[in-house]
Amino acid sequence: MKTVTIKNSWLSESDLRLDASYHLSDGVNTKRIIDNKCPYPTVALREEADKLYKGNIHKRVYVTSPEHGHMFYTASDMFRSDIDSGKYVSKKYSPHLDDLELKKDWILITRSGTLGKVVYVTDDYVGKIGTDDLVRIKPSEKQIKRGYLYAFLSSKYGYGLITQSGYGGVVKHIEPHHIEHIKIPIFPEPKQLEIHNLIMDTANLRVEANKLLAETHDIFKKFINKNCFNETSVKCSNIRDKGRLNAFFFLSQGQGFEKQILKKDHYLIKDITTEIFTSGREKRDYVNDIINGKYFFSNTDLASNNPYKSSSIIRKSKAKKESEIKENYLLTGRVGSVGEVSYPFKHLLNHLASDNVIRMSFADIDKMKFAYGFLTSNIGRKMIFKRKSGTNQPFITEEMLKDIPIPNLNNEEEKKIVSNISKHIQKIEKALENENQAINLIENEIESWQTS
Repeated sequence: MKTVTIKNSWLSESDLRLDASYHLSDGVNTKRIIDNKCPYPTVALREEADKLYKGNIHKRVYVTSPEHGHMFYTASDMFRSDIDSGKYVSKKYSPHLDDLELKKDWILITRSGTLGKVVYVTDDYVGKIGTDDLVRIKPSEKQIKRGYLYAFLSSKYGYGLITQSGYGGVVKHIEPHHIEHIKIPIFPEPKQLEIHNLIMDTANLRVEANKLLAETHDIFKKFINKNCFNETSVKCSNIRDKGRLNAFFFLSQGQGFEKQILKKDHYLIKDITTEIFTSGREKRDYVNDIINGKYFFSNTDLASNNPYKSSSIIRKSKAKKESEIKENYLLTGRVGSVGEVSYPFKHLLNHLASDNVIRMSFADIDKMKFAYGFLTSNIGRKMIFKRKSGTNQPFITEEMLKDIPIPNLNNEEEKKIVSNISKHIQKIEKALENENQAINLIENEIESWQTS
C-alpha cells in the first residue's frame, strides 16, 4: 500500500483534488521532487520549444502506392523497429499535409490512447506524414540540448509528468497546453552533453541499421513483378486443397508475391527450422523490480525500437523456462500484430516472451539471419499477413507459417544478406544500449536527490 501525507498547499495547487490516485501518482511525486529537491535551475518545456503543437485532425484518403501518396505513420507505427508502415495517404486528396509532415530532430509524444511515449525524428522519417495524435516539439536548445530533452521526457520521471494531466474515460488524451508547463532540470553542461551525444549516436545508429535492412529488402524485390496482381476468382480445387474460405488468403498482394516465388527456386520455412511453437499460457506474477524478475515482452513490445519502455516484469522464480527468448529464435506475433517478425537481440535473451508470440527455432544462425531479412521485407510480411484468420482479433497459428516460401539465392547474394543483417543487429543493439544509458544517467541523478 502506498501512502502520503499531503499539505494544505498541495490541495490548492491541485484545484482541491482529494482523490488519492492523483496525489500518489508518479507525475505529482516527480513535480514535488523537482520543486523541492532539484539542485539545478529549471525551465518550462514551452520555453525550450520553438514550436509545440499537435497538428490538424484530417480526413485520411489512403492509396496503395508511394507514387500517389506519402508514407503515413500512426502513433504506434512511430515506435516500431520497422520504419516501413505500409500505409500511404493521398498527395492530392489529403489536407493539412504540410502541418503533419515530420521534421528532422523534432520530438514527438503520443497524446491519445497510450499516452506519453516519446520518439526522436531521424532522417528516416523526414518528409513523411505523422498522425495528429502526436504532439510535435521543435527544440530551441536555448538552455538544454535536444538529446537531453528527449532522454528526460523518455525517462520514468518525464513519463509521469507527461501523463499526469491525461483526461477522458476509456481513451485517455493529453493536449499540448497540458505539458507546456513541465519543468525540466537544467543539468550542468558536461552531463547534458554526455546524454545528448548518446542520443545522437543512437539516432545515427538506427538510421544506419535501417539502411542495411532496406538494402537487404531490395535484393528480394527482383523476384516480384508488380503488375501481376489481377486475379478476381479462385478455383474450387484451390479452396479444397488449402482448406480456407477467406478471400484474402487467395486474392491479396501476399498471394501474388507467393505465387511468383513458388515459380522460382525456393524452399519453405519448415525446411530450415527445427521447430515452430508457442510457449503455452502461464500465470503471470508481476513485480516492480528487475532484480527479482525478468522482462516480459508482448508481440507489440518486441516490434518496438525500445522494448523496455512498455514491457512488464515477471517474478523470476515463477517464470516458465519455455517462455525464455533464445538466440536461435525468430519471433512473430500470433494475435494482433500479425506479420511483424523480430530478431532475438542480445537485450532480449533469456527474458520472457508472451504465449501470443510464435517462436521459429533454427539450427543454422546464418539461415536465421537470411530468413529474418526476407520475412521483415514487405514481401515476407504480406505473405505472413495473408495467412491470418479472424476479423476483430486476427491470428495465425504455427502450422500456417510452415509453408511460407523463401527464394533460394546464389551464394554471393546470400552472403551479402547475412553480412547486412549481422551489421544491422550490431547497430540496433548498440543504439538501444546508448539510449538506455542516457535515460539511466537522468534517472540516477534524480534518484540521488531523494537520498541526499
